[in-house]
Amino acid sequence: MNPIEVIFLERTNGSEVGTKFPGYYEYRYEINPNKLLEWALKKKFLQCSDVNFNVSKATISDLKPILNEFGLKTTGKKADLVKSLCENVERKALEERFPQNYYQLTDEGKKIVADNEYAVFYHKNKYLVNEITLEKFFRAVASDKENYLETAIKIINDKSWDYRNSGDWGLYRNTFLAMADLHSKKKNYEEALNSISKICILDLSGLGNNNSFSKNNIFLAPGVFNLVDKYGSKNKTDIGHFAQLNEKNFKELALPRCKLKLDDINEVVITSINDFEAGNALIKKKLRSNIKTKKIQVNKHVVIEQKDKGRKKKSGLTAIIKNLLNI
Repeated sequence: MNPIEVIFLERTNGSEVGTKFPGYYEYRYEINPNKLLEWALKKKFLQCSDVNFNVSKATISDLKPILNEFGLKTTGKKADLVKSLCENVERKALEERFPQNYYQLTDEGKKIVADNEYAVFYHKNKYLVNEITLEKFFRAVASDKENYLETAIKIINDKSWDYRNSGDWGLYRNTFLAMADLHSKKKNYEEALNSISKICILDLSGLGNNNSFSKNNIFLAPGVFNLVDKYGSKNKTDIGHFAQLNEKNFKELALPRCKLKLDDINEVVITSINDFEAGNALIKKKLRSNIKTKKIQVNKHVVIEQKDKGRKKKSGLTAIIKNLLNI
């Protein structure tokens, strides 16, 4: 089965008849979705929905008035409300009240999607979509489709080294976010947490794309700390263990430059987990204490005062420029 066909079946399931197809079929996969629809209906992988499916697509707010009309219970989970309507209201009455039509997978269509999970996984993973074409991913997993997550991790890990070697530290950082997500899908929360630790170190290093290095590259992403909490809870990990991961990864990453020391990084991360705004304030404080202040005198030589080293040194024009560019 062509992976694009699998993606089409999964994505079209539950879409309303007559709705315009998303543009990605043409600009990303270079295929006409209308022809795919004709193919799927002809092969009986898709069908027009039955009334029970139509009821299941309605919102709770749409269901309640109809439940009330027939004297049925209006509170509870949506699945229970849908079941109540389908079991207690005549088909004709339901068809009148739920006239919308949707495309629905047949049993054969469901089996095709279930047997080719890798294709839908690729489509939903923005990191893979940005790094590799569907055709290349298909070739990579062809011999072992069940282990497509391992293949994806290897692809992204290889790409991370490309970004590191080219000095694109922001893109390098994003590969660890992708790997954390993949490890979590495998329920390997320790590795997911390990990847998040590397992200925290890189976010606080000052390194950016094109080998840039500046305090302006330092930032805290609130979503990252939500993941620390999420993966830590699933892995039954405390903050002390995360600090140990930071220590290991600080050495392992061996970054060429880093604005904050390991102790400062751990302090900022632990503070941010408990109070994100306090973590931001702490970063500013740490950066102020690390900034080199420079006092320039217009003379034959220039005296540069380095607050953090507590000494003075004389330098010519070349050294002045180097020091200014290294702020």
